[in-house]
Amino acid sequence: MISKKSLLVVLLTCFCMLQNVSAQSDEAGSAYIVQLLYLNAQNQSAANAAMGVSLKYFADGKFYQINAMPGSLTRGLQYRGSPKMAFYDAGMPITEETVPALITDLGVAGKKVILLTKTSSGQHAAKVLDVENASFAPNTVRVLNFSQQPVRAKIDAEVTDLKPMAMNDFRVKNEKNRFLIRLAMAAQNGEETYLIENRRMGMRQAERKLILLYRKASDPDELTYAVYSIPQVEEAENFSDEDFAPIDPNQYDTGGYSTGTE
Repeated sequence: MISKKSLLVVLLTCFCMLQNVSAQSDEAGSAYIVQLLYLNAQNQSAANAAMGVSLKYFADGKFYQINAMPGSLTRGLQYRGSPKMAFYDAGMPITEETVPALITDLGVAGKKVILLTKTSSGQHAAKVLDVENASFAPNTVRVLNFSQQPVRAKIDAEVTDLKPMAMNDFRVKNEKNRFLIRLAMAAQNGEETYLIENRRMGMRQAERKLILLYRKASDPDELTYAVYSIPQVEEAENFSDEDFAPIDPNQYDTGGYSTGTE
C-alpha cells in the first residue's frame, strides 16, 4: 500500500512534468496555416484598384515574402510561434528596430484567414477568421457585415439580422453535388431601408462561402458585397513570392472583387 508521503511525491513529480511539457509547448509556439484576403480595393480608386501588397513574415528562422492581390486569397503559409504574428513591409529593410506594418492576434492554433485592409490614414488593419472545420463547417455560408449599417440577410431558409461588424453562419442542406440557394440582403441607412441583393446563388456540396458586406466606393451611403469560396487547406509551405510585375490597371479585371458577383 502506497503511503501518503509516497503518493505526495508521485503527485508532485507528475505536476512538475506537466509544467515542463507546458513550458516546452509554449516555447515552441502554436502551429497555424494562414491565408490572407486583401480587401484594399474597396476603398481605392479604379486607378489603384489593381495594386497589391507585399509583406514579409518570420518563420523557420528566416523571413519570407507573401504577395496579396485585392479580392484574392493568397496561398497558405505555415507559421509556428506566438499568436501575435507580425507582418513587415516587404519594401523596407528589417532590423531589430523595424516596426511591423501589422500585428495580428491569431488566437488558438489552427487554420486562419486574415482579412487585410487599409485605413483612411494608410495603416494596415486586420480581422482574423477561424476557418477550422469545427468553427466553419462545410455547407456553410458565413456573412460578415464589414460596415456600420445594420443588415438583414436571408440565406436559404434562414433570416438573421446582423449588427454593424457582426457575423453569422448560415447552414445549408442539399443532397445534390451542385445546387442553388436563396441569397437576399437589405440594409438600413438611417430611416431608409434598401435592397442590396435578391437572387439565387450556386453552391457545391461541402463548400464554404464567405460573404463580405462593405460600403460602395461610388456611394458610401450604400453597401455592396463580395463572395469568396474558402477552400479546405490541409498543407502549406513557406517560400518567398517573387516581386510584383508591373500591372496596367486598365488591363486588370476589377469585377471579380469590387462588385457583388462571384
